[in-house]
Amino acid sequence: MTPADTYTHGHHDSVLRSHRWRTAENSAGYLLPHLHAGQSLLDIGCGPGTITLDLARLVAESVKSSETG
Repeated sequence: MTPADTYTHGHHDSVLRSHRWRTAENSAGYLLPHLHAGQSLLDIGCGPGTITLDLARLVAESVKSSETG
């Protein structure tokens, strides 16, 4: 495969700053009161997963992402 055949992500620094800023609290606060340790959570999103990492800390035992199968 040549580099021309390979799709790679490229984001402007402003987009990456936005991704780093996003948390479950500031982007999905409405959901937090409904999440508890031990629950399973399935993330069927299409983003970079930054919010998913925060959600994983809340439920801890089982987080599945459509990105990882």
